[in-house]
Amino acid sequence: MPRDPRYDILFEPVKIGPVTAKNRFYQVPHCNGMGHVYPSSWVEMRRVKAEGGWGVINTEEVEISHTSELSPIPEGRLWDDSDIPLLARMADAVHEYGALAGIELAHLGSGAANNFSREIPMGPSARPIDLLEPIQTRAMDKADIKAFRKMHVDAAIRSKQAGYDIVYVYCGHDMTTLVHFLSRRHDRSDE
Repeated sequence: MPRDPRYDILFEPVKIGPVTAKNRFYQVPHCNGMGHVYPSSWVEMRRVKAEGGWGVINTEEVEISHTSELSPIPEGRLWDDSDIPLLARMADAVHEYGALAGIELAHLGSGAANNFSREIPMGPSARPIDLLEPIQTRAMDKADIKAFRKMHVDAAIRSKQAGYDIVYVYCGHDMTTLVHFLSRRHDRSDE
């Protein structure tokens, strides 16, 4: 049966910034319960999608620092250079079939308990974290804001080193509040 021509646009390439996806089938970032705990499964799930013809394949949330980790929830990790090889495996698997690889960088602030690292979570204000655990975030100061920005820059550079074509900065789960807070603080003349 021939394809309905109304859907031809889905099979056309589309430019996304400096890269071009081979079609408009776009697997958005989504968590899958594998992350850094089951790396081969994490890579293979995305390889299968690329093999199936998707134009863009994304990671799930990828933690950019031990100051924001969701253990025992297994997400991707990009805390330092030692995490690049696993992320490169996924990018390579996706590229093998001509798809673009996207990565979603996440620092969850008040949304992370830091059960593994035991770091005190930080956020725009001191308050309980979003999870059901009895943990309090500490309010960020100027040094934290500077470090927060550097974490994102470093993670974006590592993402490019790992071969990613598209880099997201995740701003959900109260992170929109944090990003808004940081941009307001940045705009103030006394800062």
